[in-house]
Order: sequence, then structure tokens, then C-alpha cells
Amino acid sequence: MNVSLLASPQFYSKTLYVIGFLSLPFHILGGYCILFQTPESMKSVKSNLLNMYFWTTLLDVYLNLLTQPFFCPPPIDGFAMGLLSRVGINLPLHIYSGITIVALVAVSVVSIFENRFYLLWARGTWWKYVRYLILIGDYIIAVFFFVPSILGIPEQETARKELFEMYPHIQAFDSPENRIFIVDLRKDNVYMIRTACTITYIVGQGAVFVILLQYNIIRAIKRMTISKSTANLQRAFLRALYLQVAIPFFIMVVLQIIIVFFGIFIEIQQETMNVSWIVTSTHGALATATMLYVQKPYREFLKSKFSCSQRVEQFVSATTGVKSVR
Repeated sequence: MNVSLLASPQFYSKTLYVIGFLSLPFHILGGYCILFQTPESMKSVKSNLLNMYFWTTLLDVYLNLLTQPFFCPPPIDGFAMGLLSRVGINLPLHIYSGITIVALVAVSVVSIFENRFYLLWARGTWWKYVRYLILIGDYIIAVFFFVPSILGIPEQETARKELFEMYPHIQAFDSPENRIFIVDLRKDNVYMIRTACTITYIVGQGAVFVILLQYNIIRAIKRMTISKSTANLQRAFLRALYLQVAIPFFIMVVLQIIIVFFGIFIEIQQETMNVSWIVTSTHGALATATMLYVQKPYREFLKSKFSCSQRVEQFVSATTGVKSVR
């Protein structure tokens, strides 16, 4: 196979294995901290943190170790190189599960901000009843939005023949061990638009809850319904939460948005696709590391056990403002 290093399936697979196995200690430590080091003052957000952490970790393990999806643009095709591919797991199930887990990560992030908005400002309002319908709808969309693409998978032998006639360069990646599997041959814009609409809907919800949280804190201070110290504590916690979510969000979601929108108008090169997925694969470890540093109870636990640098403490406190939270 005469392809560049960045386009090589072997380089791609080995890179994901390295990232995946190096990330496992972070995931174990992060799970331990949420389960056993979350204080009573954070009890109301513990289940939502654990929910987001579960889906983020599952996605990280799924992409890096279990599946390792290798996509060959411009059509929606490729093969799996991970551990599950060695035991004969159905490839459409690989694809559906991976896309669905990505969507569930996004929904779990929205759930955290919705939970904070509800507990702080909307307990006695109509939102108390509507929120369950919205959240259930979000999970239904996450689970089913990719089903039409799976049901529309073409007959493979005919599609493969047509694929190699249309895009001869893709045949360089096809082998008896890794046979190209085609989800959509003609870069279906309906799929791209459906995916873009789903991303916009979920991300838009998260943005609305963030705006509502900030607006209500400012309004409460002006009306003097909460003290300034209480408002500062809430802001500090929210800043830490924003940082915890923002880093993996920009790595995972923004990168995929760029790929989806660019995919509608231009052809994406194999090297670009591989690098984008390698960068995406780091989101789990970075999300866990960010959580351990920006959430004060976890950071103090790590300091007591591993003697973290005081300069890290000062940097995080200055960045998140959580130094005042006791």
C-alpha cells in the first residue's frame, strides 16, 4: 500500500492504541474521585457528573480500543481496526454504536447545565414538569437520529464495485483483513444536514441553559435575592464546570462540525480525516484531566495523595476562581 504515513491505517491504529491505553489510568482515577471524593455540597450534581463521565469514558474506550473507525472520504465508508473487529462483531453495529455514543455524550453535557438551572432557579416553575419531556426527547434523538442511515446501507458487493470505479484511490486501503464497508456511496447531503441539525439542536440547548444560568445569577444579585458571596460561589462552580466541558467540547464537537460542514462542499483528504479522529480520540483523557484539576475537591484529593505542584494550584485557582470556594 503506497500511502503517506498519516494516511496509513497501521499508523492510525497504533496511535489510537497508544492513546487509549495511556488514557485508562486517568479514567480509573476520575471515576474513583466522582464516586468516593465528591463532597455533600456537590451531591446534587454528582449523578449528572457521573453520567457525563460514563459516556465520555465509554466513547474514549470505544473509539481508541474497541472499534478504531477508519473512514475513507469522500463517501461514508471504511472499516474497523479495533479489538471488536477481531471477534466478528457486525460492522453496522460498530458504526451505529459509535455515532450514538457521541450523541449521548453531548446530551449528558446538556443534562448537567439543565440540572443546575432547574435546582437553582426553576424548581417551583412549569419547567419542573416540562424538563422530563425535553430530556427524554434528547435521548430519543441521540439514539435514533442515525437509524435511517443504517437502514439505508446499500448492498455491499455492488456498492464496492461502484465505489472503486468512482474513487480508485480508496482501493489502496482495501484488503482481505480490512474490507471497505460502505454506509453511503454518494456522500448523501440528507445525512449531512440531519447530522448538522442534530448537533445544532443539542448544542443550542446547552448554550440556552448557560445563558439562563448567567442571566439569573446577575438578576438575583440586582434584586438582592441571594447574597454576593453565594453568587460568587455559584459562579466559581459554574466556571469550573464550563472549563471541564469546554476543552473536550472544542476537541470533539467543534472538530466534527467542521468536518460535517466542509464535507457538504468539498472533498476531505484521508490525512485530514485521520488526524481529525486522532485529535478527537484525546478528548477522553483531556476531559478527565480537566475535571480533576478544575473541581476543587478532586484537586485537593490529588494534592494530598500525589503532592501536586503548588503552581498548578495557583494557576487553576486563578483561572477558574474556585479558590474562594470552601
